[in-house]
Amino acid sequence: MTAGRAIASWLAAFFLLLSIAVPSFAFDEAKLKDAERLATLLQAQLRGVSARVGTGNLSDEALNAQRVTLEKIKSAAGVGAGNAAGPLNEISLQVEGLGPAPADGAAEAASIATQRKELIAQLARATAAQKQFVLVGLEAEQALSRLTALQRSQFLQRVFKADRSILSPTLWRDTWNGALVFSARLGGLVSQAVSDAEPRANRMGFLLLPVGLLIFGLVLFRLLPSLATRLGLIADEVEETPSGLSKLWYVIFNYLKYLLVIFVFAVLLLAALDVSGYQTREISAFTRIFSEALQPALLYGGLIYFVASPRNPRWRLVAVEGAAAKALVAIVGIAYLVYGIGDQITAYASSINLPVSFAVGQTALSSFLLIGLIAIGLVLVRREAMKGLATQGSPYFLTWFMNFMPLWWVLLGIAALALLFGFIALSYFIAGNLLDTAMLAMGMGLLYAFTDALAAAAVDPHSRTGHTLRRWTQWSDAGIQRVVLILRTIADATLVVFGILTLIALWTVVLFDLPSFFANISEGILIGNISLSPRAILIAIAVLAVGATATRYVTRWLERRVLPETQFDKGVQDSLRAVAGYSGYSLAAIFALTAAGLDFSSMALVFGALGVGIGLGLQSVVNNFVSGLILLAERPVRVGDWVVTNAGEGLVKKINVRTTELETFDNCSIIIPNSNLIAEPVRNWTHRDSVGRLTVSVVFNHAADAAELSKQLLAIAQAHPKIMRHPAPIVQLSRISTTGLEFDIRAHIRDVFESPQVASEIRIEIASTIPHAQLSSTLPPAPKSKAK
Repeated sequence: MTAGRAIASWLAAFFLLLSIAVPSFAFDEAKLKDAERLATLLQAQLRGVSARVGTGNLSDEALNAQRVTLEKIKSAAGVGAGNAAGPLNEISLQVEGLGPAPADGAAEAASIATQRKELIAQLARATAAQKQFVLVGLEAEQALSRLTALQRSQFLQRVFKADRSILSPTLWRDTWNGALVFSARLGGLVSQAVSDAEPRANRMGFLLLPVGLLIFGLVLFRLLPSLATRLGLIADEVEETPSGLSKLWYVIFNYLKYLLVIFVFAVLLLAALDVSGYQTREISAFTRIFSEALQPALLYGGLIYFVASPRNPRWRLVAVEGAAAKALVAIVGIAYLVYGIGDQITAYASSINLPVSFAVGQTALSSFLLIGLIAIGLVLVRREAMKGLATQGSPYFLTWFMNFMPLWWVLLGIAALALLFGFIALSYFIAGNLLDTAMLAMGMGLLYAFTDALAAAAVDPHSRTGHTLRRWTQWSDAGIQRVVLILRTIADATLVVFGILTLIALWTVVLFDLPSFFANISEGILIGNISLSPRAILIAIAVLAVGATATRYVTRWLERRVLPETQFDKGVQDSLRAVAGYSGYSLAAIFALTAAGLDFSSMALVFGALGVGIGLGLQSVVNNFVSGLILLAERPVRVGDWVVTNAGEGLVKKINVRTTELETFDNCSIIIPNSNLIAEPVRNWTHRDSVGRLTVSVVFNHAADAAELSKQLLAIAQAHPKIMRHPAPIVQLSRISTTGLEFDIRAHIRDVFESPQVASEIRIEIASTIPHAQLSSTLPPAPKSKAK
């Protein structure tokens, strides 16, 4: 007893010291210092942005850069506040672990008092850091609102500022003089930049560009096509009449190759400039301006080239003829070249202090050219679309475009009138956005056609896509149709939402704060105490998909590899497989909701209300669901059983969550709620085993010898090989009626599904050995096949 008390005392002292020591080491001081430093840094950055924005003389590009900085500060403040909650909770737990502070005048151990003092100081620092993060986030949000108002004001002033009309000769005279000055200054700057780089330059470095392009061309045009053919992205044999999906694959695959070529060329050009020594700061600036001027024409011109396919009509996605296809490609390419070069000339002219009149005239010229090119394009599109409608063609993009043709002409007319009345910036804004809207419509149409054609190919089991999908997933046709319907609906909704938001971004600019809207969406939408963000939703969908796939493969593995080796009957195997499937899908749903950020502890009231709703409105559904679980657990009815219910008689084919499927001997399916099988009497011929009893009735005339007939009938029954010896068959004189003597042969067989055939064989034997017998049977209708 003494030793036990000593050990207990030592253990108590050890745990007391541990409770004091562990909190002092549990908290990481570095985390708190990092949070404080980050909060201070964010505050300094916020003050700097506010000071720069407060000057009020920043360009649109500079204001957009400040907006990006403010968005980063706001996001970092939110992350910092969340990270500061960790140390704050740790310190709070450590303070609680020390127990309540002593009352006034009460003494406390020196070590505990010192530790309490340190923890309270750290708690105050952590609380201050978290509040500082929250304050920075609020100030960043307010600064974003002020910045949006400033951008809106500058945009409206610039767009609706009246200048000279396009018909004014002085406008073009000033523009021409400014163009001469611009050309001279630009030429001088370029020659000066090249002259400065010449002394240390090595022109042999430019050999990197053709050598690199040659190697890349061999890889792109020789190795990648063969690899894509092996992966099934492109067909081995060229189709005589390509399908819609094949055309779309062709456009997408070749456009991606085209973009890759442009990217590699740009990288090799920059590398060649760097190696040759020409990559100076001035030349880098010119290179950037040149690339930004050409970028829209290369991107959108290349896209329309592959869509219209002027050189290869069989891959053409739009119903245009060869000449019209070439004209459409040329119009888009030239329009975006004018658009891109105009923007860069305006921006660079202001940087070298050219007169404002030159920028105004250059913008007017760009707007005039854009209006003319767009008008030509509209006429061409309308002419080709009318041809498609007249020939009952089914082009992907042009016929539906006719519905918006009046709106396009109205906007184009407004842009032309704005030029005439001197609102040059407004005209340029409308013309440029019309061009971008056309490309957006084409891109959305391309994606819509692709998703639609891909869905149709996935549903079709004879297509290559459908065959590959069925081989990889092992899904049924009905399952694939359901999944494709869901995915196509999501794709359509996503395209519509994305298209609408992009249109808003094009036409409203800063009238609607779209960047802040997207930033708030990315951070999460707060619904009550639940925050839903796109990232969390995507993670939840991924977790649910992985869980459902894993459950499917686990149940298939159990069904094919494990359960057949257990020697359980089929009913038990089906029950185990169903329970495993329900458990897996339930866990996948729980994990997905948890990954989405759903706190089940905060859903207690929701679950309580849901329970009331279930009790009132979903009582029947829950009753059938619970009854289904009882059927799977107790197994009074199993798959393959021969049952007789109030709804009908037949074989149990499937036990679902809510209902049980019964197939009658007439090949008719009866769907029975599971609660009926639990609450009502059910006759099960094969509940414990397949042994059953058959009864064959025979009628003889009154003059027959009853005893001799009984012996003969018993001998016939005993002679049949499928009649069981135990219990032995019996023959009874069941009734003496006006029709004669009625005998019943009652015998047991091992498989009740064979009873109709055995009864038929006994009747045939009686009819052949005992003449003038009238035969009947009390057996139910014969099943069509034995349950597996």
